[in-house]
Amino acid sequence: MNYRNKKDVRVYNECPFSVNLVGQRHELVFPPCVDGEPTMNFVDFEDIEFANARYNEFKIGLLTFAEEERDEIYQSLGIKNWKETVWFNKDIEDTILHPTVDKMQRVIDIREAITLERVRGMMVRFVNEKRDVSQNVISIINARYRELSSGMTTSKIVIRQSDVEAPASSDEVADLKRQLAEMQEMMKQMIANNTQSQTEQDEKSEKSENTGVKRTARKATAKK
Repeated sequence: MNYRNKKDVRVYNECPFSVNLVGQRHELVFPPCVDGEPTMNFVDFEDIEFANARYNEFKIGLLTFAEEERDEIYQSLGIKNWKETVWFNKDIEDTILHPTVDKMQRVIDIREAITLERVRGMMVRFVNEKRDVSQNVISIINARYRELSSGMTTSKIVIRQSDVEAPASSDEVADLKRQLAEMQEMMKQMIANNTQSQTEQDEKSEKSENTGVKRTARKATAKK
């Protein structure tokens, strides 16, 4: 599709704060997202081009496009590596909750404070919601935040595989405890059954021996 003359491009704000778009002919204010749902405005493509040439709202993902239109629009704007440079909310969530070495490397490669603020803000929200966020992930994000705050654009943080190995989730721990309890109960039952069986066998054996003694005694009496 040719977006050059398009007047109604859907533009979204996924951020939890307002974002201004200063275009060639129009200036728009995008309200913050609501409960994770982005807000949207229709924007002339020439305003998008104008803003993209002067600011970074589209380059770093402060403002985004409909998913099915992204590739064509970013290509039209000359942002060819958008999948690696633009941070969408779902990318941030995936990185925090399902970290890998590559995903965390992307975090420490962030050079824009506002992008890291988005990552850090979502991390804090997840922690407050008691979702499973690795302590290592929290430490890495906070360490990169301190670096950027001190003006260090190139990180000195080294990501290791052990940094992204997720601990067992609370559900997994609960399931393991349940399985252990069931195994312990089974062992108790097995021991109880074996004990009862052995007791019955001993009683039967003892009864048999006592019966034999009595028979012998009666025979001995009869001979006298």
